[in-house]
Amino acid sequence: MPEALSDTAVRVTAEPGGFHESIRTAKKQLILQALEQSQGSFTQAAKLLGLHPNYLHRLVANFNLKAAAKRAGKD
Repeated sequence: MPEALSDTAVRVTAEPGGFHESIRTAKKQLILQALEQSQGSFTQAAKLLGLHPNYLHRLVANFNLKAAAKRAGKD
């Protein structure tokens, strides 16, 4: 986990879907936390996560987080 995000707690609980659903949920939480910390900047959020910004955009699209990502930038 990137050091910048390691101080924030990501609560991972056993999902009804099992291991893979729990990992998916944790990834979503990390992405949204990084976007909140970076005030909606995908470039900064990607840097926090250790990802390429294009990959972060793809993850946001694949996880259907576009609306949540916009809200993260406005908070």
